[in-house]
Amino acid sequence: NTKKKPLCEEHTYLYDKATDMLTCTECGYEVKAQESLYAGFAQETESGKLMYFISGKYQTGYHYVDSTPYYFDKNGLGYEGEYTLCGETCTFKQGKFVKSSTADVKEAGICNKDLQFVLYADGSLVIDGKGTMTSTRPADLPWHKYRAQVTAVTFGAGVTNISDYAFYDCDGLTKVTFAEGSAMQAIGDAVFYSCARLTDVIIPAGVTTIYG
Repeated sequence: NTKKKPLCEEHTYLYDKATDMLTCTECGYEVKAQESLYAGFAQETESGKLMYFISGKYQTGYHYVDSTPYYFDKNGLGYEGEYTLCGETCTFKQGKFVKSSTADVKEAGICNKDLQFVLYADGSLVIDGKGTMTSTRPADLPWHKYRAQVTAVTFGAGVTNISDYAFYDCDGLTKVTFAEGSAMQAIGDAVFYSCARLTDVIIPAGVTTIYG
């Protein structure tokens, strides 16, 4: 059986969560997201917010699309409006970071559902919240396109692990700091690979596992 796919791939879609139905805004063509294995963006009908689909399922967290990081909440809705991240007021539009009104910020968003980050214009990257970073490929990290500009990383006390390849090829990185009372438990594989200027890191006492 051949899966039915959207016929108007160049058009935009509205998405009704209650019925899983995608409706083309140009021609009115309708198809269910999961049945069609839809991949791409759509606008949720109730909120008007952006959503992103892979294989017919809406996505949460962060995703790189065409070299741009997008951020989605637990319901799959793109960030829209103002959010407080790592103490900074950050504005998002259609799932993308736009600006901060409280600091000079290059990029801000989430790196797991309970972890947030802010990358400042001076190269300082702050990661805060509670829990583990999402394990991912280096090219999918939300700060990947700015990796050469990252000079310092600070982890909040609630961060419990660093994902594989988190700072892969951040060749300007010279300093890594963990907050007092750090809950850090594990450091992933190749986290600081190709960080030639980073000469030493003081690992928190609670770390029991270091991969790679």
